[in-house]
Amino acid sequence: MGAGEAGASPALSRNGDSARGPISPVTCPCKDPSAFEERPGPTDAPSPFSLAVKARVFVFLEVIVQQRVSLVERYALPPREIEERSFQIIEGLLPRLDCSRSERQVIARIVHAAGDADVAKAVRLHPRALEAATAALKGGAPIYTDVRMVAVGVSPVLLKHCGCEIHCVIADPQVAARARAEGTTRAIAAMRHLAPKLTDAVVAIGNAPTALLALLDLVDAGVARPAAIVGMPVGFVAAPESKAELMQRNIPYITVEGPRGGSAMAAATLNALLLLARDGPGGSPVSI
Repeated sequence: MGAGEAGASPALSRNGDSARGPISPVTCPCKDPSAFEERPGPTDAPSPFSLAVKARVFVFLEVIVQQRVSLVERYALPPREIEERSFQIIEGLLPRLDCSRSERQVIARIVHAAGDADVAKAVRLHPRALEAATAALKGGAPIYTDVRMVAVGVSPVLLKHCGCEIHCVIADPQVAARARAEGTTRAIAAMRHLAPKLTDAVVAIGNAPTALLALLDLVDAGVARPAAIVGMPVGFVAAPESKAELMQRNIPYITVEGPRGGSAMAAATLNALLLLARDGPGGSPVSI
């Protein structure tokens, strides 16, 4: 629009006055301290609306706090339910296995201890392993382990039911003295120390490959003949070789091929065998 059209801004003179007269100065609050002074009045008191909003916020926060649960409350379950759910999951993860129902139960327990379903493919069982082991355990045969970690993982309830005792002599002073005298490991010395007691017993090796090698030397020498061997030493040095040697012997065994193994898997295998000895092939894998 032109300068003479309606609505146009008034022209300003050089001194800042408009054509219609001087412009009233606008006071900036920043330059006027009085703009920030508190003034008594009805606006100082909280309004009913703001009070209602605050009340609702407090109620909401209180509900949030009450609904928050601990991690234990969120995830933890009773032991029986944990085990039942675990074996349901494992059953869905197990590959197709050419084995009996009892062998599958043993494999499932090994998988449970390992936390790895792939380990099922590496489990090896002698054709008479379950028959020989369960018969020995039903008869109250002693169980010997290479380390305490295996022994403490075996169910006392199952041991008591079958009338079996579990032994580990790795900490025996006589074993330590023998190891020093022979310049060998305590695991080897322990197997040699136990030699007179190993025939018809169940022996579980879950840690030291040298213990399994020493045991097999005793078998080869005709000094000992266990009813069954759970051979699951773990590691990359001598463990795969010791298990390969075990599988070449005509003695009932359960092992995990390769470097995998460990005390947990050995103990789980013993628990599975004790369950089979107590309940038979139709028993539940979770009824320890």
